[in-house]
Amino acid sequence: MCHKITVHSAAVSNMQYLQAFSPALHDTIMLELAKLRDLADPRDHCRVEAMCGELKGCYRLAIYTPESIRIIFRMLDDDRTEILAAERLYKGEDITVEIDSAGFRSRVYDQPRLSKQLASARKGNMKGNASNG
Repeated sequence: MCHKITVHSAAVSNMQYLQAFSPALHDTIMLELAKLRDLADPRDHCRVEAMCGELKGCYRLAIYTPESIRIIFRMLDDDRTEILAAERLYKGEDITVEIDSAGFRSRVYDQPRLSKQLASARKGNMKGNASNG
């Protein structure tokens, strides 16, 4: 099993900042993302939680180093439709894990910025669009 990991354009600067802040921290983040990629279901990672409210459809990965890092991501199927927490993955189903935000716990949940990033990432990707019925 090897899912695809992508960084949405809205989160590229977040990832670049973390790499510049600490290359070792960036390496730790990349190792945790590799674990997500290699699991049959990335939601089985011990530090992944489904989010609720406005962030329903997103998941967060907590990374504990001396800094507390959060990665906000969505799981997308071949049609780029979000895979929600209640949905099962089928054996052998490859998905895309798309990072929508990343950063220090104290900043990653900044609602106006996160809402803007998610709106950009979700544009045309939500279930219930007219094309999906």
